[in-house]
Amino acid sequence: MTERIIVSGASGVIGSELMRRLALEFPRGVELVCVLRSEDSAQRLATLLGLAITSRVRVVRCDLTDADGAAAAAAELPRVSHCLAVHAAADVSWHKSLQEIRPINVDGSVAFARLVRATAETARLIYISSAYTSREEWTYRNSYEQTKAEADRLLRRDFPDLHPSTFSCSLVVGDSVTGAIGAFHGLYPLMRVLSDARMPFLVARPDVLIDIVPLDWTVGALVGLVRQALRGVHVDDVVAAAGPSRLPFRTLVAEIRQSLDVLRRAEGRGPLPEIPIISFRRWEFLRRSFKVWNVKGLDVRALRLFERILESYRPYLEDDRIRPAEGLSGPAPDPRSYLPRVVEYWRTLDRDAPRRVSPAPPGLVAHVATVAVGPCAGRIRSPDSPVHASCQRWPPATPTADAPARDVVSAAEAPLPLSPGAAGTRPSANEIRQ
Repeated sequence: MTERIIVSGASGVIGSELMRRLALEFPRGVELVCVLRSEDSAQRLATLLGLAITSRVRVVRCDLTDADGAAAAAAELPRVSHCLAVHAAADVSWHKSLQEIRPINVDGSVAFARLVRATAETARLIYISSAYTSREEWTYRNSYEQTKAEADRLLRRDFPDLHPSTFSCSLVVGDSVTGAIGAFHGLYPLMRVLSDARMPFLVARPDVLIDIVPLDWTVGALVGLVRQALRGVHVDDVVAAAGPSRLPFRTLVAEIRQSLDVLRRAEGRGPLPEIPIISFRRWEFLRRSFKVWNVKGLDVRALRLFERILESYRPYLEDDRIRPAEGLSGPAPDPRSYLPRVVEYWRTLDRDAPRRVSPAPPGLVAHVATVAVGPCAGRIRSPDSPVHASCQRWPPATPTADAPARDVVSAAEAPLPLSPGAAGTRPSANEIRQ
């Protein structure tokens, strides 16, 4: 019988929902353990889950990029006969260099596997990766994809005794019923661009497909893999991707705009203006031209933010390679069936969601229309200091009325770029949790 389930990155979007499901499904005879980097991460998870669930959870504070700290955490955690481990901690930034991202994504994965091996007689490991990468026969678009695949290969090569399985998911959005999610990353910056209406166009390849999956369906598939692992059934790979339910970017944008317009009408406001979609070739020409032509009324701050988002998303707006869905009990739901609730949840809870829009200046719209003659093709698609490893019980300090804990991080506060797959909470300087 499994005596312990241990999860890294448990304060993230997927990790926190997984912990909630595990606490509800498994009896108290199974110890639930979270590996978290800091007290802030523990507090964030307590805020997301509430005391009834977090009272069951044992927290191991450990920086997985610190080999000595991981070893100390393993020494303090009592050894059990059998353990199931889920590794969800990762830096999911698309823009970082290999040197920046490798310590947590690769070295941290190895450190977690060693911790699991050292604290159980027998164990099984589920490694959470991205459907946008593969450990073999893949051309990597960024360091994120490369390091996730490298860690996958290392875990299989060096820890065969842990019987590693890989759970890969695509771009995760809110719950399909409520729209709820723990952090506004991934697709949510696009919602902000559309809701702000400050940019006169979007940029992407015309026929690119976007793969999104709802949080509850994704974690449901992960829990299914957990159940199989607990029964001793080995499943090599599960890929939680939308597959045939992927939407063309043009359709995705239209669905988000329609949902935003419904909310605007309820506020007594008019619909959002139409935003053309141009190709990256036209975008490069326009970007070089803005200063030369001295375009009046251009929101420089909005433009810079837009450029940062594009820099992050461009590989996925030009190249929609993704692994096909695999190992699932059923297909992903059609995004059109749940996007209205996802948009409404974001717009209701995001403190920075605009309630009054300053649209792009007419002169700039006319300028873009003049330059981009013809059909508009394409689509846009607290730093933590290291802590000594220690085990502690929850709950941590409870938020007060004077200092309430924030349960949602706005997309404006989230560091760009943001990434697909393994969607995360607001990261610290050294770690982003999936």
